[in-house]
Amino acid sequence: KMFYLVGNLTVADADEFIEGAKSWAQDHGDEWGMVESTHYRGVDKNIVIIINAYKTLEEAQKHKADIEAPHMQAGHAQMGIKSFDTWITERRVALQGELK
Repeated sequence: KMFYLVGNLTVADADEFIEGAKSWAQDHGDEWGMVESTHYRGVDKNIVIIINAYKTLEEAQKHKADIEAPHMQAGHAQMGIKSFDTWITERRVALQGELK
């Protein structure tokens, strides 16, 4: 199983935000137990979708709680985040013959 923290963000500048997020993930991802971080840019809108992968649900939950903590709001504003939603998803290993 893998667990994914998915974030849907509205930002001031999507390209600038993605560059910063990629750099942050490379520098700090291990601290959070991130295995992988994928970034998508919305078409014609300043929307960014980030999908971070974790080996355990607890790692994903801790990162989600830290991101949503009230003391993080000032940092979000400095990064150009106008609003965001986050959720955790799970991907089970498919059985033989199942669609992935």
